[in-house]
Amino acid sequence: MAKKKLSIVIPLRDREAHFKKFLPHMMRFFKHDKLDRDIPFKLTFVEQEPGGKFNAGMLRNIGFDLTREFDYHVFHDIDYLPVWADYSYGTKPARLVWYGAEQRPAAPDSNFGIIHDRETFRGGVIMVPREIFIQINGYANSFWGWGWQDTDMANRCVAEGYNFDCRDGFYTALDHVSRAMTRDNKFRPTAAENLKRGREIAKTMQGDRAYRHDGLSTLKYDIRDRQKLSVKPGYRPEKLVSVERVLVHLSGQHETGEEDVVIEARSKTTQ
Repeated sequence: MAKKKLSIVIPLRDREAHFKKFLPHMMRFFKHDKLDRDIPFKLTFVEQEPGGKFNAGMLRNIGFDLTREFDYHVFHDIDYLPVWADYSYGTKPARLVWYGAEQRPAAPDSNFGIIHDRETFRGGVIMVPREIFIQINGYANSFWGWGWQDTDMANRCVAEGYNFDCRDGFYTALDHVSRAMTRDNKFRPTAAENLKRGREIAKTMQGDRAYRHDGLSTLKYDIRDRQKLSVKPGYRPEKLVSVERVLVHLSGQHETGEEDVVIEARSKTTQ
């Protein structure tokens, strides 16, 4: 039987240093990993143009939209590099990362940050089969800034009858300054608002299925630039389909200033 084709979608903005580490690392991983080296795969970096709040959910939806012909999709944060992980096809959603994601500092020089709960963490690196992603209407487009879009997507899966597999892969986490929290463990306003709004949506999700009107079905964007990236022959995995970097303008993107007012955060959160 032909191998299922994998699309790896990576949201990108202001992470050029991470991009330069992520791309060659993924090439080495899929070239040498005993199991995953046989998977036909494509990397799509979906980059949001400057000038507005970040929208990770919409960027992931765009990556899916650009690679709909693939059998399954992994939505991959650029700051996680696989050491041992399982990128194979599954019939239900799966969280691929755990070790390396258990606790992330708010900044490299901070002693505070987010402590994830293994039973509820659904971020970082997530695999979803194509048919299920379409059924749940993808990620919400309406969470601007940081926080909750991962939990919302997981809640959509549960509302449609799909629980997550947890593969608990080992990853190296790259340092960065959190856009959701300050160094002293406080939420920035947008992240706090997303958290509050997301919890309200979760209370009625099973009944009203309102997410069917916010996601792939309402996705609007413009492609500003689209480049196929070359990979050195020595680094190129045999099953690599292609690598693309796509610059996009998001519908509804709005200007924002630097957030400097914060509110107290809990010491533990699952996002």
